[in-house]
Amino acid sequence: MIPAIHSFRQEIADMMADFYEMFNYPFDREKALKNIHEFISDPQLGRLWLIRDGENIIGYAALSFGFSFGYGGKDALLDELYFKKEFRGKGYGKKVMEFIIGEAKKLELSGIHLEVEKKNHSAKELYGQFGFEPSDLEWHHK
Repeated sequence: MIPAIHSFRQEIADMMADFYEMFNYPFDREKALKNIHEFISDPQLGRLWLIRDGENIIGYAALSFGFSFGYGGKDALLDELYFKKEFRGKGYGKKVMEFIIGEAKKLELSGIHLEVEKKNHSAKELYGQFGFEPSDLEWHHK
C-alpha cells in the first residue's frame, strides 16, 4: 500500500464510481475529484492509500479521522475499502486490514469504526476476523 497522490485522482475516482455503482449509491465525479484532492492535501483529515499488487493498482482504502470522548480520543472511520473485481476474494483484504490496524496504532488512534452494507457478507466476515462487531448505536443524518 502506498499513500495516494494527486496524480492518481482520476484512477481513484474511477474505482469510486465502480464501488458506488455496486451499491447503487449516487456518484458525482466532479465532487469526488474535489474531495479526493482536499483529502490528500490535508493529512489532518485522514489517510488515503492505493492498494497495489506489484505495480498494479488493485484498490484503495480511506481512513477518515475524528474524535470521540466515548472511545478515548482521536479515532477513525474506515470510510471506504475497495478492490477491483478481479482481485476480490484473493486474500488482499486481510493484508490491507493488518496494514490499516498497524497504521492506526502508529497514529495512536483510540479506535476504528466502519459501516457495512447488510448484503455484503464477505466484508462482514473479513471485519469480524479483526474483532469488528455490529453496533446498534449508529444513527446517520445527511
